[in-house]
Amino acid sequence: MDLMYYAGETLKFEDGKNRRILFDTRTALPVYLPFLFFCEKNTHRSFSRQCAVTTAIQSWYAFWQQKYGRTFCASFIDSDYNVQQCIEEIPTFLNFMKDGGIYFDNVAQLTTPIEALNVLPSTLSARLRDVGLFLKYLISRYASSKIMDGDIQDIQRYAQSLRLSLDFEIKELQTMLDNSMKTVSRKKSGSADNDQYKSLDVSQVNALIQVIRPSTAQKPNTLNPRDDSDVQLRNYVMSLLMLRLGLRIGEVRLLEVNSVRPNVSGHGYTLDVRVADDKDFETSVEAELKNQYATREVPLPADLYKLIHIYIEKARFTDKGKTQRPRHRRLFLGGGDQPISYHSVLSFLKDAYDVIKKHFPALCDTENYAGAIPTLTPHMLRHTWANAELAKQVAIFQKRNPNNHRGAVESAKSILRSKGGWSHASRMPDHYGKRFLQDSASNHRLLAYYMKSKWM
Repeated sequence: MDLMYYAGETLKFEDGKNRRILFDTRTALPVYLPFLFFCEKNTHRSFSRQCAVTTAIQSWYAFWQQKYGRTFCASFIDSDYNVQQCIEEIPTFLNFMKDGGIYFDNVAQLTTPIEALNVLPSTLSARLRDVGLFLKYLISRYASSKIMDGDIQDIQRYAQSLRLSLDFEIKELQTMLDNSMKTVSRKKSGSADNDQYKSLDVSQVNALIQVIRPSTAQKPNTLNPRDDSDVQLRNYVMSLLMLRLGLRIGEVRLLEVNSVRPNVSGHGYTLDVRVADDKDFETSVEAELKNQYATREVPLPADLYKLIHIYIEKARFTDKGKTQRPRHRRLFLGGGDQPISYHSVLSFLKDAYDVIKKHFPALCDTENYAGAIPTLTPHMLRHTWANAELAKQVAIFQKRNPNNHRGAVESAKSILRSKGGWSHASRMPDHYGKRFLQDSASNHRLLAYYMKSKWM
């Protein structure tokens, strides 16, 4: 097992105190990045805390070794210190710890149910926290003007956005661990492995749309947590891109005004999801596409194409559409006509969730409703799309071959992988496939809602 490549060793220093340091057992040398972290941040902690933090980092390095076949240090340096990739791997790292330190990449072996864990959820939560300390150190060291070129304020904003993203990811997973353990204690059933892939059911999608639908002169929406009509429209369009097309929040933030186009054939519309080609503000370093497969052309429904153009003409052009020159290339802007930040999107969804919890409390009641949502995140909107899209593709393949249900699911997963921009190594389509087999009725209800719903 790759965990054996790394070992925490206790050394006695000249001051007579013991220190816990992570070693590479193949070279008998301290592991580079954890040793820097130890020297600057960990050496003054109590010995017990040093041991706990070292154990968490040891698990992180073992996970990385198994998944990528190389050391985390080498990957991190070769990626030009890409902390965002580390943050995106934290949910998979949690699965790795839940599975006893083994990385699975196929649907037959997925994460262990919470009630069957040999390690306490509180321990998993603590290890997530301690790995977070290590990653924060990497942010402070490498997302800085000493390492990066560019405007100091832009670099500082980038570093702060990474910290916020890291804190949010860890806190969300810790909350899910806690809620899952409460569910197990109450019902002695269920598992936590689905929680980090939480999606909305039909009632929750319907409630969300009611809350975030923009106000019009004929039909004001008093539930919307934002007052400004342009902001309401912007938030609604962003939410639909995640909920109906499955875009990641980073992909949404990278969209440009000219990313939306009619097809050359004259039939249908396309949304171009592309890597940023400019050095504008934070987008060149913060809102990066997750992988090369994320670059894709997404078919755009006619009603959503129309809505995006209404938004562009109403909220994006200078002088409210009187001139044809957008204020900025980016499609979605925040304060000061700058590209909208990740934090702003999280803040909007948090406020929307608070309204749902107030006016539709049963949908958020984790004590009495098994499908309750404890929060609302961009990932959850994408997960919801994935469930509905998988159900749609399964129905298409089953219509061709009614007697091969599992074959239909496998074929549907391949389509989902392409449409969702997942790499060939990603386990996410397998997760959705497993969940579909467990609860296909729920996914078919979601698909039916998607097919008949009037989103405008």
